Amino acid sequence: MFDVLLETLGLEAVILRRAALLEIIIWSVMLIAVMIDMRAGIRRAKALHLPIDSHGLRRTFTKFGDYGKVTALFMCIDVLGLLFGLYSLPYASGASAVIAVGIEAWSVRENLRAVRSSAA
Repeated sequence: MFDVLLETLGLEAVILRRAALLEIIIWSVMLIAVMIDMRAGIRRAKALHLPIDSHGLRRTFTKFGDYGKVTALFMCIDVLGLLFGLYSLPYASGASAVIAVGIEAWSVRENLRAVRSSAA
């Protein structure tokens, strides 16, 4: 069945497997970045003596869902690129993951800056 699908679409199994593995890595890296930001936010809340409630934790998973929606849309672009032979790697969803990780890095930096300022 899988071979018939690959033959019908004109794809090589190696390219499809590599793209699928890269998508798994992209989603994993985004999840790790969101979890790091959540940990930095909890550390900030403790340093500023703010309550750690379910609202803040829920925001973390909502944020990952928003990043996931954008990345899924870009993944559709990657699938079309693979099907039409435009490229063989998930460039679009990779770019969206880089942007998401950049946003999370900025947020972690802001949280750590708040922790340092409250410690002084």
